[in-house]
Amino acid sequence: MKFKKLFLLLLLIAAAGAGAVVWQFINSRKADRQKQPGRSVVAVETAPITVEDIHDVRYFTGTLSSDAEFIVSPRVTGWARKIFYNVGAEVLRGAIVAQLDDEEFRLEMEQAAAELDVAKANLAEAEDMLALKQSDFLRATSLANKRIISDAEFERIAADSKAYQARKRVTEAQVKLRQTMLESAKVKLSYTAVTANWDSGSNRRYVGERFVNEGSLLQGNTPLMTLVDLDTMKVVVNVVERDIPFMFVGQKAKIRVDAFKGEAFDAEVIRISPVIKEKSRQGVVELTIDNAGHKLKPGMFVTAELQFSTSPGATVMPVTAKARRNETEGVFVVKQDSTVKFVPVKGGVVMGGKEEVLEPKDLRGDVVVMGHHLLEDGAGVLLPAKRQKDGNAQ
Repeated sequence: MKFKKLFLLLLLIAAAGAGAVVWQFINSRKADRQKQPGRSVVAVETAPITVEDIHDVRYFTGTLSSDAEFIVSPRVTGWARKIFYNVGAEVLRGAIVAQLDDEEFRLEMEQAAAELDVAKANLAEAEDMLALKQSDFLRATSLANKRIISDAEFERIAADSKAYQARKRVTEAQVKLRQTMLESAKVKLSYTAVTANWDSGSNRRYVGERFVNEGSLLQGNTPLMTLVDLDTMKVVVNVVERDIPFMFVGQKAKIRVDAFKGEAFDAEVIRISPVIKEKSRQGVVELTIDNAGHKLKPGMFVTAELQFSTSPGATVMPVTAKARRNETEGVFVVKQDSTVKFVPVKGGVVMGGKEEVLEPKDLRGDVVVMGHHLLEDGAGVLLPAKRQKDGNAQ
């Protein structure tokens, strides 16, 4: 009896072991089937590979400034009696923008004029005296030839004549000096009317800043106001050295500012620095913008858009289609049996959300743009149209 119970116990133990082996075998086969390609199904989004023109467009940032900026400064020191323009006002070339107190300069001019009159009177007196002395000299010469006057008297008369000739030259020089001083006083007086004169560009400017108020004491050459030209603007951008070779004078560009979203302004490259800064590895490029409507203002932050090249009829893929597997960059192409194939690609020009496919050029079909992080080569996918169909069926 004990032997029979022991036999049954051993039989149960053997059956349990066999069951465990069978269960383990079934689970391992199930795991193997799950690992096999094409067995897993992942819901993805796709987009087609297209053939179209793609442009190599680069973007640079900078700050707008006026193409011509003129600082108005008085040339003499004086009190600001009147300032005729304020910020934003239009100023024409040659306009008087401020008037300094001119009383002191008028007195200097009047003094210089009076001193000139005195110098002219002295010259007239010297000329009369010289004429008299020359007459005496001629008469003395005649008498000396006749031995009527002594040699000493003749020499005295001749010396007087020469002395008055020298005096006349001195008074003539004094007249020239006083004339110069009068002209200088007139110029200084004219400087009390501070004018805005610039050499080139349009005949109108606008007051960008005003630094002083009426009643202030202005020192000579101290800035009074800044006048800017709004008809033409410029922007200076820093370009990395790898992009410099693709830029040239006359190259067209588009300028965009935050104040006018969706609007682009035409620009053109006018200067390219021949020097690359050693620390930043960048070069300076200057662009000009026609601003006839005066929409753009100095100081605005801008984005400059320049087109470097165009690839016509290029094979183009969405940028979001790119994936990396085992250090290889590629895309998952959807096959007809709703599985995917990983195809290595070499990208080129990027424009917006699209990128040129340099290799392979014959790449066609739909590629996965969302969900490819869950995919491996040969995996099954559930496409949007299939998901929608299944959902409607339910």
